[in-house]
Amino acid sequence: MLSEKVLSKICEKGILLFGCGGKMGHYYMEKLKNLGVNEAYIIGIDINSENLEKIRTKYPSAYYYSDWDGHITPACAIIAVNSTAHLPVIKECYAKKIEKIFIEKPLVYYQSELDELRKFDNSNLYVAHLINFSGIVKNLIEYAQRKNLVMVQAFSKWGKNWPGEKRIMGGDAEEELPHPLALILALANAINGDITIKDIVSHTSMIPHVQPEYLEGAKDLELDFPDKMNDSTLLGFNILTQSGSIPVHLSTSFNYCKQNRLVEISFRRADSESLIPTEKAYLEFDVNPFKEIFESLCYSTPIPLVKIEEEVRSFLNDGYADLLSGNRDRLLIIDAISNQTVLTNEYKGDKIQANLQAALEVLLGNGIDFRLTDFNQAKYLTSLIQKIIG
Repeated sequence: MLSEKVLSKICEKGILLFGCGGKMGHYYMEKLKNLGVNEAYIIGIDINSENLEKIRTKYPSAYYYSDWDGHITPACAIIAVNSTAHLPVIKECYAKKIEKIFIEKPLVYYQSELDELRKFDNSNLYVAHLINFSGIVKNLIEYAQRKNLVMVQAFSKWGKNWPGEKRIMGGDAEEELPHPLALILALANAINGDITIKDIVSHTSMIPHVQPEYLEGAKDLELDFPDKMNDSTLLGFNILTQSGSIPVHLSTSFNYCKQNRLVEISFRRADSESLIPTEKAYLEFDVNPFKEIFESLCYSTPIPLVKIEEEVRSFLNDGYADLLSGNRDRLLIIDAISNQTVLTNEYKGDKIQANLQAALEVLLGNGIDFRLTDFNQAKYLTSLIQKIIG
């Protein structure tokens, strides 16, 4: 639940949700209700009339408009429109004196858009990077600090099969790559200290990943997606820190066979001159245990009996509904020398809701949350990705 202070401000002025009828708009409407916001204080905006009617049917007590005339100034705005529309919606908010904004990632696509945003006071603008709100991220940082470890290398494989999705999406480098990239940079900053990026080497490919009819629909809605969008990115760079250099290797794609959301981190002891890793961490996000088993059977991959036993125990302990509907994030830390497990953890919380709650508490309650991505951090990520794309 949101604090009383934040809820009272929303009750007084309302909260604006741009893109309310889209996938993320539906999520945010649900999460706002979970956090104690009455539907009657939510103002939904969507230029897609069909989507607007669908969300109105599901949440009838909210107010809905196809555009916003600014007749009142809400407490804050949530922007969940397609990425190509981010800049004009941000500018519209500022023009109508809405200065507190929480927006889906990426902030914007292009350097020219960043240059336009620099004209404004963006001190109350936060960008959603929900992976930072997984409990396993906090667990890993605390473990590294407790054991006096520093990062020595990082890897990631991240992406999914987007041609199977029935909606538009921009390029991999702009939309998918930011997830592991932002996470690895945040971990390096928290564990090793101040960071600098050097020696960027990258390659992108342009295999189509969005069905043509959905791109045509985007043009009808005046969403300016490029004719050719990168589908996959191979990226290497070094993070320079006060505790040494961290080589990073990332592979992301919208054309994988199935979803991958994996990050691996190698550590060494901070008080040792040796660079040989002493511990290694494996983080996997949004895993559904039953789906894992079914996919394993489909791909004719043997499943260890101990794994089936573990999942059955989880089924009995957690309950049928939780296991079928709830994804979870997993952390595994091993001793790199003995290859023995030293720590495992699992997070079943709602990252979208946690990210939204933290943003609203900071924007409307004057709180502080290190997990949030502010404008300066988002600006840095966008500039870095533009360098990667070239």
